[in-house]
Amino acid sequence: RIVSYFWEFGDGSTSREEKPTHTYQKDGIYYVNLTVTDDGGKEGRTTAEVRIDMHTPPETEVVIAGLYGENDWLLSSAYLSIDATDWSGVKFSMFRIDGGKWQRYTDPVEVRTNGYHVIEFYSEDVWGNREDIKEKIFKIDMELPYLLVKLSGERIDNWFTSPVEVLCLAKDNVSGINVTMYRIDGGVWKIYEDSFVIKEEGRHVLEVYTKDFAGNRKSWKGNIFIDTEPPFTTYSISGDFSKGGKVRVELLAKDNGTGVACTYYSIDGGDWKVYSSPFFVAGDGYHRIEFYSVDHFGHKEKVRCVEFYIGENPEVNIAKPEKAIYLYGNKLMSAPVAIIIGPIEVKCSYQPSYMVPEKVEFYVNGKICHVDYEEPFSWMWSERGFGFKELKVIAYYIGYTSVDRIMVFKLS
Repeated sequence: RIVSYFWEFGDGSTSREEKPTHTYQKDGIYYVNLTVTDDGGKEGRTTAEVRIDMHTPPETEVVIAGLYGENDWLLSSAYLSIDATDWSGVKFSMFRIDGGKWQRYTDPVEVRTNGYHVIEFYSEDVWGNREDIKEKIFKIDMELPYLLVKLSGERIDNWFTSPVEVLCLAKDNVSGINVTMYRIDGGVWKIYEDSFVIKEEGRHVLEVYTKDFAGNRKSWKGNIFIDTEPPFTTYSISGDFSKGGKVRVELLAKDNGTGVACTYYSIDGGDWKVYSSPFFVAGDGYHRIEFYSVDHFGHKEKVRCVEFYIGENPEVNIAKPEKAIYLYGNKLMSAPVAIIIGPIEVKCSYQPSYMVPEKVEFYVNGKICHVDYEEPFSWMWSERGFGFKELKVIAYYIGYTSVDRIMVFKLS
C-alpha cells in the first residue's frame, strides 16, 4: 500500500499530495519526478516531460550562402535558407525580400540581382506564438568594374615620338572602386592616383588593374613603344700611334627606340661616309674623326668627334711649383729646391697646346690625390705635411700618357 507521494516539478517546486495541481510561470521544458513509498518502506520513481509554450515564439535564423568576396560582398547569387526552432513545433515561417510580398518559406530562395538587399522574416509555432519580424541585410556584386586606359602623345604607327601620358578611368556602379594599381616593365605595383608620364625610351609593358570593394578585378595590359631621342654613338681607338703607324677606329651606335638606321663618319674634314665596319687612319700628325648616327624615325645625333695624333708625343709639365720658395701660394724667390709653406695650387702645362689631355692625375709620394678632367688642369694642395715629397702628374691622351715630377720640401 502507497503511504507517501513526493512530486518534483522541475522549477524548484515540490508537493506531497497524491494528486496535486501546479502552475508553471514560465515557458520551457520541465522534467517532473514522482517518488512513491509503500508501507514496507520500498520506493518507486518515474519521470515525465512537460512542455510549456504559452508565450515563447520560435527562434528563426537566415543563412545566406554563395561565393563571398571582400567586405561581406557576394560575388554570386545569394541562396537564402530559413531555419526556425521551437520546442512545441514550428507551424510556418514567412519572409519577404526588399519590401515585397510576404511568402511562406518552403525551399531555399535565390536572389541574383546586384546591390543591397533586405530579407525580413518571422515564424509562428503550433500554439500561435509569433516572433517579432527580423531582418538581415546582404549585398551582391557580380559585375566587373569598368576600366579604360588612355595613352596620349605624338605617335607614328605603333611608336610614340614624345613622352606618353597615361590616364586610367575606373568606375563601378555597384560596390564602388576600391583601388587602381599599375606597374611598368614588371616593377613594383603602385597605387594610381593621377595621370602619369612615361618618358624613358624603349619598349615598355604597362599593366593596370582596378578592384571594387567586393573584390571583383578588371585588368589591362599593353605595350608602349617610345622613341624621343636620337642614337648615341661611342668610339674605340687602338693601334700604333708612333711615327708611320696606323690607328684602328671602331664606332658603336645604340638606340633604345626604333633602333639605329645608319652611322656616318668623316676623316679630317673629308666627305661623310656610311659606317659599316672598323676603319684605319694613317699618316703622321693631327687627325679628327667626326661621326653621328640616325634612327629609323630620322632622329639625328649631334655630331661628335675624337681627336688623336700619330707620330707626335704630347708632353705635360708641372708649371707650379717651380724651384722656388712659396708662402701660401705666392712665389717669394727662386731656390735650388721647391719649398712650400702653406697651401698651394698645383698647375700643369702641356704642349703642343692643341693636344689637350683627356684627364690629369695628381700624386704625392705615389698616392693619388686628385683627378681633373677639364682645363685648366690644377689642384689645390692643402694637406699639411713636413719634409721632402715627390709631386707627380700623369696626363692621359688617346693611346699615350705623359708624366712629370718634382721634389718639394713641405713646411705646413
